[in-house]
Amino acid sequence: MYYRKLYKILVAPQEEWQWGAFGYETWCKWDGIARSETAAIAYKDPCLLSASWDLLQPSVRRRWPIELDSPLDMNPPPGKKKYGNVRRMTRDPYIMGVCAEYFIGNPKFTTLYKMPFHIRRPHIEAWKKYLATKKRSWKWIYEKLAFLSLLISSNKIFVLHLAAWMAYAADSDKMKKEIRKHVPEWNFMILALCGVYIRDNVDYINYRSKIRYQWTDETKMEDSEWCNESWYLPEGEQYYLDKDILEWVLNR
Repeated sequence: MYYRKLYKILVAPQEEWQWGAFGYETWCKWDGIARSETAAIAYKDPCLLSASWDLLQPSVRRRWPIELDSPLDMNPPPGKKKYGNVRRMTRDPYIMGVCAEYFIGNPKFTTLYKMPFHIRRPHIEAWKKYLATKKRSWKWIYEKLAFLSLLISSNKIFVLHLAAWMAYAADSDKMKKEIRKHVPEWNFMILALCGVYIRDNVDYINYRSKIRYQWTDETKMEDSEWCNESWYLPEGEQYYLDKDILEWVLNR
């Protein structure tokens, strides 16, 4: 699957099911910030973090730049779904922003990603403080609280994806071991983050679809149009982000 940089964030083309659900053409922009932060890690490009700083500031807090707004986002055609509220924030852009700053080499900036109070969690705050200070006491607190959090939501793949990135950044063997218990064997991205050797098992032709961390149903994964080669843009206009971020983890 390709992504194009548009107004500082990476966006993806609309899938067929999305056209049917929303009833109008738009770029897939909901995960644009987190996707751009992931790309900053993969390509070692801090410029890709500019959207994080601009959009995640408490005075702004938008999921995508105003240039990508559409009047149909919240007022869709009759019988169609709303695309989503641009102001409804989730944890993923904040967590991936911290990871990006940390891996690029700006650990002191990790505490500047301040989540809205209603989505803030103690284990995330402890994790951020550990990355910024490297104090073992904060790592201990993070691991204890993260373990309890995982007991509640370990059946959600997107939660495991973020938990794996946190454990990877903190180099927490305890959390990696716990997360691995809940990960399906085909989810190469989470397994790689948790330290499982997968290089010999990776299908280099089709593995782009296999690391789509949102999917929990392997049949849906195999039938998806995300691996349709005709969707790719010409060389130089695309980011093979799913493939490239997995390669980044495997090659560290």
